[in-house]
Amino acid sequence: MNYLLNKFFPKSEKENQKSSFGNSDTYTSELENRYFQKSAPEVLKDLFKSFKDNTDHFQRNEIHSLFELAKNYLKIENHLVNNEGNLSTQKDLRKDLKTNYPEIANTLPFSVLFKQNKSLEVELNLLLVYFLYTNATMYFANIHLLAPDSRLRSQINFEILETDFSHYAHVQKIIKAYFVELETQILNVVNQEYDQLLIKNWIERFTTIYDPLDEKYYINPDKDFVNPTTHTNDSNEIVAYKNILLDTTPTYKVETNDYNDHHAVLENLVDKAIVFDRNGTILYSNESARSVFKIENSKENASNIFDLLSEGLVKKLKEDIAPNSYMIEKNLLGKRLESPIQLADGSTTFFDISTSNNYTEVDTYCMLLKNVSKKKNTIATINKEMETAQRAAKAKSTFLSNMSHEIRTPLNVILGLSEIIKRNETKDAALLKKNIDGIDFSAKNLLSIVNDILDFSKIEAGKLSIQSYDYNIRKVITSLADGFLTKANEKGLELNTNIAEDIPNIVTGDQYRLNQILTNLVGNAIKFTNTGQVEIIVTQQDATDDKVEVSFEIKDSGIGIPQDQLQNIFESFYQVQEETNSKVKGTGLGLAITKELIALQEGELMATSKVGKGSSFYFTLPLIKSKLENIQAFNGRNNQNENQLKGLKVLVAEDNTMNQFYIKQLLNNLDIEVDIATNGKEAIDIYTSKDGDYYNLILMDMHMPIMGGVDAIKEIRDSRKYSLKKVPIVICSADVFPESRKEAIKAGIDFYLTKPVDEEAIKEVLFWLVSDEDPNLEIVASQKNQSDRNYIAIDQLRETFDNDDAFIMSLLEVFIEDTPEDYKSLCACMDREFYPRASLIAHKMKSSFMNLGMTQQGHLLQHIEKNVISQSTLAIAQRYFEQFKSVYIKTLLDVNIVLIELKRS
Repeated sequence: MNYLLNKFFPKSEKENQKSSFGNSDTYTSELENRYFQKSAPEVLKDLFKSFKDNTDHFQRNEIHSLFELAKNYLKIENHLVNNEGNLSTQKDLRKDLKTNYPEIANTLPFSVLFKQNKSLEVELNLLLVYFLYTNATMYFANIHLLAPDSRLRSQINFEILETDFSHYAHVQKIIKAYFVELETQILNVVNQEYDQLLIKNWIERFTTIYDPLDEKYYINPDKDFVNPTTHTNDSNEIVAYKNILLDTTPTYKVETNDYNDHHAVLENLVDKAIVFDRNGTILYSNESARSVFKIENSKENASNIFDLLSEGLVKKLKEDIAPNSYMIEKNLLGKRLESPIQLADGSTTFFDISTSNNYTEVDTYCMLLKNVSKKKNTIATINKEMETAQRAAKAKSTFLSNMSHEIRTPLNVILGLSEIIKRNETKDAALLKKNIDGIDFSAKNLLSIVNDILDFSKIEAGKLSIQSYDYNIRKVITSLADGFLTKANEKGLELNTNIAEDIPNIVTGDQYRLNQILTNLVGNAIKFTNTGQVEIIVTQQDATDDKVEVSFEIKDSGIGIPQDQLQNIFESFYQVQEETNSKVKGTGLGLAITKELIALQEGELMATSKVGKGSSFYFTLPLIKSKLENIQAFNGRNNQNENQLKGLKVLVAEDNTMNQFYIKQLLNNLDIEVDIATNGKEAIDIYTSKDGDYYNLILMDMHMPIMGGVDAIKEIRDSRKYSLKKVPIVICSADVFPESRKEAIKAGIDFYLTKPVDEEAIKEVLFWLVSDEDPNLEIVASQKNQSDRNYIAIDQLRETFDNDDAFIMSLLEVFIEDTPEDYKSLCACMDREFYPRASLIAHKMKSSFMNLGMTQQGHLLQHIEKNVISQSTLAIAQRYFEQFKSVYIKTLLDVNIVLIELKRS
C-alpha cells in the first residue's frame, strides 16, 4: 500500500493516510483525491472513474461500498503486480495494506486476502452468503435470519481447518444449510422465477468482485465446494456457472455406474466393510462382513450395526453420530481401536475397527473391521517371551553374583595357600602337603565351574553332542560313589548304592556325560542334605537283545524343594530362595546342564520333593548292549618306561611366562631337551635353523603376539613340504571352540590339547611317540564279532568339530582321495624293501588316520614308521604292517559308508 501511495499520491498527502475510514463515502472521497494524479496510468484512471460512477448506488450501504472497494483494490493490485514491471509483489502489497490500513484490512470484504487453502475456501463462501444476505435484507423486510457472520463464524475454528477434515466437512454443511434456508425465505416473499434470477444476479456480482483471486472456491448447496477451472466474462459461461452453484443442472447427479463402482471397491476389500446411517441401519455390507456377521442387505430385513457391537462400542458410536455432535471429541469416528466382537457363530474375535463419516447429503458412515486375532496372539506371545527374558535377565544377574562368589572362593584358597608356601613359613611336611592338596582341590573346583559355563554355552548354541563308545556302567557308578563317600562322611551322611542284578556290565553310550549327570545330582543331594542319607538306585526298565533302558534315581533326606519352585529349578541360573539354603551357593547351571544332557540321550529328568523330607531326581536312558564281554583298561604310563623319553627334543612355542616355566619344568624332569619360543615367528626361526629331524615334537600355543600358532604351523609345514617325514605338532590352547580346532587341523597339526594341560596328557603324547605297545590292546581280542566293528566314530567327530557335517565330509573326502595312493605306495615299498621310504609314507598316513580319530590304525603306522628303518626290528614292522593291511580295507569301506550317510542326510 505504501508503494501505491509513493507511486500515485503526492508526498505531501502521505501525512493524511491514517485518516479514519469509518464509512465508505469518506474513504471514497479520499481515494478519489489521492489517485487522480497526473502520474497515474490511464487504466487506473478508468478504474477510479468507473468506481466513482458506481459509488452513488452503494453509498447508502457501507458494506457494499467496502465490497466495491475490495473489487477495485484487487484490480489495482493485479495491474501493479502484472503490468507495472513487477515493481512489487502481491504479498508485499497486502502486508502493507494490513499494516497501514488495518481499518480496511480487517473488514469482511478484505478478509479473504489474508487466508490460504481451506481457510480461503471457507472465508470466500462465508462472504458469498453474507453478500447474498445483505442484498436480501436490503430488498426485503421479511428475512428473519441472523447474519451469517454472527450465526456461522462462531462455529468455525480456522486453526484446525487444514488438519481436521471432519470439522472442514461440518463447515461445508452448515454454510450449505444457511444458503438453502436463505433461499427458502426469499421464495416466501417473491415468486420462484424471480427469486432465481435475483440470486443469480447477486452471485454474478460477487464473483466479479473476487475474479482476480488466483483460487476461487464457491459453494454448491448439494455438493462440496466447487473450484471453476476457468472464468470469463462470457454471459453464457457465467449463467452456466451460476447453475452449478444452484444445482439446476444434472452434471453432478450420481450415476448408477458410479454407485456400482463404489460397491465394487468395497466388495473386493479383504477387510469387512459396513455402511450404515445415523439410526444404525446397515445400508450395505461386503461379502467378507456378510459371511461372518450374517448381515441382511435387503431393505425389508435390514440389519442394525448396534446389534453387532458390544454395549460399550454402541454407546460411543451413538454419541459420535448424534445430531449436533460435531463439537464434541469423537470416540470412534476418525479413529482406530481394537476390540473383541462376537461373530454369528458365537465365537469372539478381536478386530481393528476404523469408522469414518462419508459426508453424504443423508448422513452415512462406513466401518472397516480387520481381524487382528493373530496379531493379538503374537503380542501375547511376545509379552510372555518378554516376561521370560526379564526373568532370565534377573536370573543371570543373580548368576553373575553367585558366580563371583563361586570363582573367588577357590581363587582365595589358591592365592592364600600359594602365598604361605611362597614365604616358606611351613616347616611341617604334612602341613605343606595339605596346603598343596588344598590348592589342587580348589584349582580343580575352579576348572569344574569353567567347564559348566562352557557346556552351557554349547547347549544354548545347540553345539553339544553325545559320543558313543563301550564302557563298564557298574564301574562308573561305583567309582563315582566311592569318590563322594568322603564328602558324605564329612557331613555325617550315609551314601548307599543299589544297582540291580540285571543291569549289564558293558554298555555303549557316553560314559563321560553319564558321569557328569550323576556327579551333579549326587553332589546336589549331599550339598542340600544335613542329616540322613543319600541313595543311588539303578534299575532296568526294559530290555531287548540289543538295547536296555536303565533307570537312575538319586534320593536324599535333605531340606526339600517347595512345590511352587519345583519346575523352575531346571531353568538356567535359577536357585531356590529359602532361608534354609541361603548359605548354599552355586552357579545355578548344574541342573539345567544335567537336564539337557539327559534330553540329548532321549531321556527326561524329573523330580519330586517335600519340604523338610527330601527330594528324588530320576531319569531313564536308552543304552545299547555292547558286544564286549569285558574291558581291560589301558594305562599308557603304567606300561611305559619313562626312561624311553630321555633325549627327546621338544620345541615349545608359548608366550605366557608361567606356562613356559610349567612345561619346561615338566619336560626337564623327564630328561627331555626343551627350546622355548615366545611367539610363532620365533618358533619358525628356531625350527628352520635346525635340521629337519632335529625336533621330535613341537608344542604350539594357538594365540601369540607377532605371529599366531596357526600361521606358524603353516610356514613350518611349507618349509618341509617336499619331505614325507614331518615333525609331529601338538596345539596346546585355551581356545575350546571348534572353529579354532578346524583351523589348526587345516594348518597340519597332529593333536589338539586343551588348556589347562595336565602332566598325564603331555606324557600320553610323548609315550605315543616312542610306543612299542601293541596298538590292538586287548579290546580286539575280547570282541565276539570283530567284523561288526566300526573303525570311524562319527559321534566323536561331531563332538570334535561342533556338529559341522560339511567340514567332516570334506575331511573324509580328502582321506578317500589321498590314502589309497599312499597305501599302494606303502605296500610297494614294503614288498621291494624300500624301507626308508616306507617309514616316510607311514609317517604321512599316520596323521590322516589320527585326525579322524582312528587311533588304532595310527598306532600301527607309528610302529611301522619306527621299526621298519632298523634291520633288528624289521620283523616287528612286518607284523604291524600285516595287521594294518587287515584293517585298512574295512576302514576305507567304513569311511565311504559314513560319507554316503552324511551326504544323504
